[in-house]
Amino acid sequence: MAEGERDRHATAVGGWLLISAMTALAAVSIAAATAIAALIANERRAPVPVALSTPERNPDRETIEARVESLRQRLQAAPDDLEGWKMLGRSLQALGRHGDAVGAYSQAAKLAPNNAETQAALARLSDIARTRGAHPQ
Repeated sequence: MAEGERDRHATAVGGWLLISAMTALAAVSIAAATAIAALIANERRAPVPVALSTPERNPDRETIEARVESLRQRLQAAPDDLEGWKMLGRSLQALGRHGDAVGAYSQAAKLAPNNAETQAALARLSDIARTRGAHPQ
């Protein structure tokens, strides 16, 4: 092969290698972005409140109320439990007790004043409670 042909061949091979490397990098970037998006989506999904989760398919309201009361008692013993207050708020909201849910989320907001998710939930519940005429007890 002549020297000029070798240079063109080397340039062509180098170009293909560069294109291959860039394609692989793009594929890895897309996969990483997809994985991160899935993780974020899973974090945003509110878990089923413990007070409502049960092996029973459809616990009656009395059972749910008893679990909510148990959670309230636990929070009296551990008032700094941010996740517990949020769980209580979600449980009360699921029971339609929006005013009480506002009270629970207010406690959570005091514990985490810079937590945007908690502040947003409190604002949303406050609006619902105000609309429905419910006030925290």
